[in-house]
Amino acid sequence: MKPDAYSTINSLPEGDKYFAAILMKDIFLTELLEEDRAEILYFGGRSLARQFASNTLMGIEEFFNKAGWGDLEMSSQKETSQSWVLTGDGLTARFLALEEPTFYLEAGFIAQQITQQLGRNVEAGYQINGQKSVTFDVEIS
Repeated sequence: MKPDAYSTINSLPEGDKYFAAILMKDIFLTELLEEDRAEILYFGGRSLARQFASNTLMGIEEFFNKAGWGDLEMSSQKETSQSWVLTGDGLTARFLALEEPTFYLEAGFIAQQITQQLGRNVEAGYQINGQKSVTFDVEIS
């Protein structure tokens, strides 16, 4: 976490909307899980997707927004792959507050939602594009 994270988040127009998510997911869980965080958060995201299943791609986008994770939009779709881009204030808040935010929870969530919708094996990874967006690459087999 950056030294001025709390004041930075609070200075954002809707900072209080994102503070709890950043506190729990990015600060507390990161410290608690340490070197196992990538795997646990990924499978935690898959678990959340089973609990909050959506039958539509739009439902995935709506969940991200309501969870305060940011604005998610599919950027490409093929038979064996999809790309999703995450942007928005929730994402900006994380980049302002954290040295190295991770997106394993979100990747797992997307992977499981697509698995449930298509009935196929799906895995997802991510890449950070500066401090403006995150791309999730989804592989469907």
